[in-house]
Amino acid sequence: MNKLSGLAAASLSVEPRLKAFGRPVDIVFGAEDRYLNTGVAQEFHRLFPHSELHLISHAAHYVQLDEPAEVAARILAVGSI
Repeated sequence: MNKLSGLAAASLSVEPRLKAFGRPVDIVFGAEDRYLNTGVAQEFHRLFPHSELHLISHAAHYVQLDEPAEVAARILAVGSI
């Protein structure tokens, strides 16, 4: 079994629990992330039914360092829901 197959199998075992998670989830991702690309962010968004996906332009893997004001705005917006 290669590493990717193991990760896929692990994600299948938790998928029902993630889909059952009933609380709001904000997913903040760098649109230019080359390590965890936007496909990963979209998969998280698919798995959490009450999620909102925020792809931050001009940000990569360390989105909080690349665009700190935008990340801070997303965090502060959570408290206003």
